[in-house]
Amino acid sequence: CAVPFDKQADHYPADWKRRFNHCLLAADQVYALSRRYFAGCYAARNRFMVSASSLLICCFDGQPGGTAMTCEEVDAAVGAGAGMVVSPHADPAVIAHTRALGAVSLPGALTPTEIAAAHRAGADFVKLFPAGEMGLGYVRAVRAPLAHIPLFAVGGVQPQDVAAFLDAGVAGFGVGGPLVPAAAVQAGDYAAVRARAEAFTGAIRAWEAAR
Repeated sequence: CAVPFDKQADHYPADWKRRFNHCLLAADQVYALSRRYFAGCYAARNRFMVSASSLLICCFDGQPGGTAMTCEEVDAAVGAGAGMVVSPHADPAVIAHTRALGAVSLPGALTPTEIAAAHRAGADFVKLFPAGEMGLGYVRAVRAPLAHIPLFAVGGVQPQDVAAFLDAGVAGFGVGGPLVPAAAVQAGDYAAVRARAEAFTGAIRAWEAAR
């Protein structure tokens, strides 16, 4: 387990602190990048996780972190075997470098300007975030002039929303918290996680069958 600094959870709410410390106790080893907080410590932790990705198994719960924001992080991810590089932003240099290494580029964007710029830079898909919070009306409005750009709906999408987003024209989904509920992970209830995954894939299959 890698944390950006020692005693990270000291200022967390009690329930969050209990969950955080439960994860630390379950880890074989805990590595703190610093004894105290400093500006950029979370980015440093993310870079460490990417560079050590061949040694780490991570469970993504929807929180930021672990994605490639620099060309160096792209090198580390692809070198560890990644076939797709996801970014929270749309950096033309990161997109071009990802494509040059033969990996699929999936940068994040929100506005039509950002989406068009990411596509122009060579992104295979563009991650529309936060799609769930922005709503179907926003997705349809963005898709109207940008239907040639394949979008992934990411952020706040639930299984019952899948059909409507597909009808709106999205090409795929990125799912974190709705797929891996924190309570299920804490309880070790991985059957519940599997059930959530089956709910998403089942919704996609049902939509395809109805077409």
